[in-house]
Amino acid sequence: MKLKSFIIKNLYGRKDYFLKFIDNRLVIVGENGAGKTTVLRILFLFLSGQWSNLSKFEFDSISIKLDDKLINLSKSEITDKIFTSNNIFKKRLPPSIRERVEMMDTCKDSIGLEELEVLCSRYGVPISVHTHGDDFLSDNIKKKLETLKSYLDCQILYLPTYRRIEQELGYIFEDINLDDFKRRHRVQNRRFYSRDKPAYTELVEFGMNDVKDNIEKKLSHLKEFTRTKLNSLTLAYLGDVVDKKYDKVDVNEIKGVEDDTVKNILERIDSVILSKSSKNHLVETIKNVKDDSELDEHQKVICHYFSKLLSFQQELEKEEQGIRKFCEVCNNYMSDKFLEYTSSRFSFMVVSKKHLKEIELRHLSSGEKQIVSLFSHLYLSNDANFFLMIDEPELSLSVPWQRMFLIDISTSHLCSGFLAVTHSPFIYENDLEKYAHSLGEFIKEVK
Repeated sequence: MKLKSFIIKNLYGRKDYFLKFIDNRLVIVGENGAGKTTVLRILFLFLSGQWSNLSKFEFDSISIKLDDKLINLSKSEITDKIFTSNNIFKKRLPPSIRERVEMMDTCKDSIGLEELEVLCSRYGVPISVHTHGDDFLSDNIKKKLETLKSYLDCQILYLPTYRRIEQELGYIFEDINLDDFKRRHRVQNRRFYSRDKPAYTELVEFGMNDVKDNIEKKLSHLKEFTRTKLNSLTLAYLGDVVDKKYDKVDVNEIKGVEDDTVKNILERIDSVILSKSSKNHLVETIKNVKDDSELDEHQKVICHYFSKLLSFQQELEKEEQGIRKFCEVCNNYMSDKFLEYTSSRFSFMVVSKKHLKEIELRHLSSGEKQIVSLFSHLYLSNDANFFLMIDEPELSLSVPWQRMFLIDISTSHLCSGFLAVTHSPFIYENDLEKYAHSLGEFIKEVK
């Protein structure tokens, strides 16, 4: 996705906004109350297809240029779509309930997700009737939406100002049913996500459970990847021995392997597959091979097996790149602690430099939580790349961190672009200065 420009016409009957992007990047600078957050929010809602939420803003039209394609959308088109889907939803409700819903609409209020679920459950209305409003789009709007989707080749990651509430939800509301909250939260996500694959993430979390989940999922994936690959390797090796494929082993590849690499590879293999004595024998054989010019048949068999393990190690290292980079980047922000990934055990922990003891994620500082949270979503998710939309990236960050933060995101190979809104000069007093513009540069007063 190459975002060239974004235009909002007659926002609240006062201003036109003409945003221009360079290299898919833009930093908007302005004081509090200047309208930065509103512009950011509208662009996010537009890209993610959240028509009902977008309709709450007053404007005439929105235009976006992706690559060389211009997509225009008028407020009336959006309103018509919502009117149609809401009417179909309301027709399934009893008259008394329908009147109540219509009264809320007249007051420009909205039905909360919890009440929506109750209504749907009580009267046998599938929630998809309301949440899958795209089914009722006009052909013209469907075509525009499909065109937009065809250009969205990345995950959109949206971070509002209120993106992280420090305490776990249970500490804030002691009587809350956490299972019920999580269930409702999942329903809300289904409304926002596409039917096949999520096109975006709106990051608003309580505590650090989302980060823990990201890390645990990554570690579980690495463990399962290792188990599957080693089992396949072991089963296939018997056929290699029968066919005497070990006669063609590349000894030079083995001779170039460092002793520590040999040790690390063998540490990953469960003792059920390879006993400790067998591992020691393999290590000694590899050492002897490095000094011998000619190999006997036994050494060839060992070397062939180890060459398979070496290929597995290289595949695994590719899988580990995300979590290693996550630790590396986050550690640049840590002074008295560090993030550690141990490959031989597939373990992760935050460690105090002074006491060399593990620290729980919830005990990190506010700034550290912001850093660890964002980079966990970037490096530990399964998405190939992302477009970041962030409101006030300077939140809870010291001045040195502010200068690093957006640079670390921008230079990541996973970042296809970003829109950041800020009032801190330290965010862009670096290589990103060429992308920084005052919001006033993009505004034209409506006469």
